[in-house]
Amino acid sequence: MITLTMCAYLFRKLIATVVILYLVTLAYSEAQMQEIIATLIQNKAVATSYATIQPYSKAQCVNKCFDQSRQGRCKSAGYNKATQSCQLSDDMQHQVLNSTDEAAEVFILPQGNCVFFMFKWHS
Repeated sequence: MITLTMCAYLFRKLIATVVILYLVTLAYSEAQMQEIIATLIQNKAVATSYATIQPYSKAQCVNKCFDQSRQGRCKSAGYNKATQSCQLSDDMQHQVLNSTDEAAEVFILPQGNCVFFMFKWHS
């Protein structure tokens, strides 16, 4: 027969386990979130864009694309470090263009990856 004391003990153990699992998830996400969120490609530019936002930080640019990808819109984001402009695009990795501008870079969001929706890049 389970007593009230045993019930309280098991409940505390359950809570402790949930907290530990949550903390492990946070530690993993902080260490791995850049790889999970987007692939960065230097000296590239998106071929087409449906919105240009400026000035924007790199993290804001990736997060904006991430948020819009939930509605099936954004697959990549072009970012220019010099002008701090962010170009949201539906381009896939094979569609991005080479750029002579050293400030140009493209973030490619992973497609069809459920884990990707759990994390956001924080600057």
